[in-house]
Amino acid sequence: MEIAVVMLSVGIFATLGVLAVVVLERRPLLRRQMSRRVVVHTTESASIEGTLTAYSRDGAVLTAARYLDGDGTDLGGDTFVPAGKLHFIQMVS
Repeated sequence: MEIAVVMLSVGIFATLGVLAVVVLERRPLLRRQMSRRVVVHTTESASIEGTLTAYSRDGAVLTAARYLDGDGTDLGGDTFVPAGKLHFIQMVS
């Protein structure tokens, strides 16, 4: 069985550089965080801010998303980020 790992910056610990590791096969933290604002950092050095609406082994779905890099382009509709492109997900307030 292949196990993928996502690193999450959690709350105040994000400012201290502490990262929590969540195994995708058991992801209760992410289930509780649906409909929360997040920043998805990709392996291609792009950062996308949006509302996390779905998460699975395949990837993450964001709504009301926009790029944080460059001019902050809004992304219409739902934005899917494949698991292979996810570097980590940062929860923001």
